[in-house]
Amino acid sequence: MNDYSEIEDNVKDSEENGIISFLSASDNDNVASSPPELDNAPFGWTRPGPPDDWKFSIDSKRGEPEFNAIDNPGKWSSFTFRAKFSSAGAAGKYTHHVMPAGAIPVPRNPENCNKRMECGYEFHYDGWKHQSPTKFNTREGATRDDLFPTSRRCQLDGNLLEKMGLTAERMKKKDALFFYQLLCPLIDPLQSGITDDPRQGFYTEVAHFTNMYAVGKRKRNGDYGHGFRLVNAEELVNWDGIVARNVGKSIGDCWDSSKENLYDPVIDETMGLRRWLDIKANMKTSNFNLEKKRGDEGYDPTQKYRLIWDVAVHNINAFVKKAGLDCTIDETSWANGSYSDVHGRVKGKPGLCKGGQHTLCLDTHHRFMYCYTPRHKFFSREAPFTQEGPAEVKRIVELLKPLVIGVTEDDSDRRRQIFEEPPCLSMDNHFSGDNVSQFLGEEGWKGIFTCRRDRLPRKCPSKYFHHLKQVEVSKRSRAA
Repeated sequence: MNDYSEIEDNVKDSEENGIISFLSASDNDNVASSPPELDNAPFGWTRPGPPDDWKFSIDSKRGEPEFNAIDNPGKWSSFTFRAKFSSAGAAGKYTHHVMPAGAIPVPRNPENCNKRMECGYEFHYDGWKHQSPTKFNTREGATRDDLFPTSRRCQLDGNLLEKMGLTAERMKKKDALFFYQLLCPLIDPLQSGITDDPRQGFYTEVAHFTNMYAVGKRKRNGDYGHGFRLVNAEELVNWDGIVARNVGKSIGDCWDSSKENLYDPVIDETMGLRRWLDIKANMKTSNFNLEKKRGDEGYDPTQKYRLIWDVAVHNINAFVKKAGLDCTIDETSWANGSYSDVHGRVKGKPGLCKGGQHTLCLDTHHRFMYCYTPRHKFFSREAPFTQEGPAEVKRIVELLKPLVIGVTEDDSDRRRQIFEEPPCLSMDNHFSGDNVSQFLGEEGWKGIFTCRRDRLPRKCPSKYFHHLKQVEVSKRSRAA
């Protein structure tokens, strides 16, 4: 599929019918003290399995062999790995055993060292370990029992944070405003008095754009009509604080002293309602003189709001000394009913039918956003990356490349290089495909995916994969 809505909508498992199950006290008197069957699982968890009344049987009349005589490389149970017949009824003859979603094992190839090979792929059903592991072909340091060792984790720049004013006292008191201003500076970093302050400015930029817009575009200089008093960064911080403090449906109630439960004296003393509304009517986070219209070359539908995204990403990376070598790619969604070009129909998100999405690259263990790409139809897609997810992976890799130590940077790129090597990217099936795997491999990057059923390896028969789409969610499918 090459359209812009490719989220698979036939996945029936959700939080309401997930696979975790619990034993009751009547099932096990020692449930509270019994160790879990799976590492990090809650006490009382038990693996999905057959119902109590299920019994294994063999249909020998139709040619089904004994279970211990079949090719079962994954050591699957008789409950999940079942016989398949040519047709229903007594006339149907046994053909093979199959998993719930249609996968059958690849047979051994005696012409290739008895390996399970098909179309250049070797299938492993009982674990695999690289014979010559290096940091270029494995997640170096990771093991089965320690998937994310500390050697692969992110490290912040403690010396830089201390220079920026971080103290043990601020950590203990959880000084939220201090950490907030690290990411969204309240002042111009070039005039902060801190040597080599690496941050990009935010509030001073918004004040500049707002004043330009109010006077230049709306002509609110006071000659005619209501004049606009120039805003500064301090007022904009207070403006945001009022939004954060508001607990009612109408923000105007914060100034209404007749409403005891909604009136906020702190807000009332900080800024008047008329001033708050005036700033709201003129607030601008982009230079209106440089904005392009739809149809213009280089038009960006995110131009009016992307400043906060760009500043947050740049400033997060500025305080990272060593980036984590495991990253996660996924989309974030928000509801919005406007007709903006960055908004549209959103599929596969419960409770959300219309809004916008960005695809993020995050540190696997922290909420550090190394980069992002907006999701909209104005990006050009060149073959073979014509599908939404794979095209976004390619853009993200291009954004991350300059952050890898040793890669040549553009002269205008102020970001510090924080990755010791290309990270391993983990993502869901929306981003999967042969083109993505080949692209990452050729670039020397690593990736871990779940794979869409319509993007299985092209040359390999689908019968060797879990390829069926309409599969009943049952005890059997969960146990598999």
